[in-house]
Amino acid sequence: HRCPAGVPATRGPHRSDAEVCFVFQYMFDVKKPKDEVLICLQQKDRRATLKEGRGENLPIGFDVHRVELNRIYRMHAPQQKVGGSIYVNSRSVFLRTDLTEGRYVIIPTTFDPGLEGEFLLRVFTDVPSDCKELTLHEPPHTCWSGLCGYPSLVSQVHVLQADGLAGHDSNGASDPYIIIRCEGQKVRSVVHKSTCSPAFNTKAVFYRKKSSRPISIEIYNSNVLTDSFLGQVTLAAEQGRVQKTLHLKDKGDRRDSDLPGTVTLSIETSSVLTSI
Repeated sequence: HRCPAGVPATRGPHRSDAEVCFVFQYMFDVKKPKDEVLICLQQKDRRATLKEGRGENLPIGFDVHRVELNRIYRMHAPQQKVGGSIYVNSRSVFLRTDLTEGRYVIIPTTFDPGLEGEFLLRVFTDVPSDCKELTLHEPPHTCWSGLCGYPSLVSQVHVLQADGLAGHDSNGASDPYIIIRCEGQKVRSVVHKSTCSPAFNTKAVFYRKKSSRPISIEIYNSNVLTDSFLGQVTLAAEQGRVQKTLHLKDKGDRRDSDLPGTVTLSIETSSVLTSI
């Protein structure tokens, strides 16, 4: 995957939120519960320009961020950094690391501001990672936008953990996972085996046309035949960022009834689609 070099607005690893917008971003997926990932960033051989006084290698490097499971547009604020290379003026820099299942974004840059070059970025995983460049900042306007509407809000939901879930298995525990739903879209987490207090650490981002519709978070116990419902919570669209711990509720006609367990989450909502 060939890319023009990171054209950083600031020194490599010290980027502000606004400056993230100006660097190149490459998304890839880890599709196994845990996978060893090798990332190689190689710059174009500059020895051919040595006579012109431009033959020294640039100090290059990259960061790796864990992002929302359904992200398809560019990051506009730093997220959970899970790895990165050191910044050195060698031809290539490498990172070998173990990553859990999820979606990640690589941000390659030069260390010094204003320097440009050509780079080759390679990502090696055990199964295809669908690595690609993120180019769009927000959902595009189309000929259908006037008829079907265009998003007016963006919401990021981060489900941190659940505690005290009902134990449905013979060992008194469960195999829980979550489904985050918003306006017909859904994001599902991985299954956490044999626990009543899973650390989900699962994020999703939604570009919302109908702010009156709540976001729902449902927790299920994974079974061989039919998954069993453990509880749910709903979230209204509140501007800003809040963190909450909510008691699980039943669904349908019994949605006002409490069920065992709580879920801790944070939600950030903004009318600026390029704020998250």
